[in-house]
Amino acid sequence: MPAHLPLVIAVGLLGFGQGWALPTLVRAIINMAHHMDLATTAEGIEDAATQALLIDMGCDFGQGFHLGRPQPAADFIARFATTVPPA
Repeated sequence: MPAHLPLVIAVGLLGFGQGWALPTLVRAIINMAHHMDLATTAEGIEDAATQALLIDMGCDFGQGFHLGRPQPAADFIARFATTVPPA
């Protein structure tokens, strides 16, 4: 039975972009997930360099303090809600 759940990769580790081992492993996980038709979500993105590296690796989604801090749902909706003009 095929899986349809996204694969979450925790990248919020010290020195993600430094050295070769961790980025190589993350790239392999992303490639493996894509070959299995799974989407990938990187968790713990804390700076623009990490975000750029993950985009370059083909990561599908991301979350972390660099992309947005936790906030009440009402604040999120007020910030990102869009109105649809009448047809």
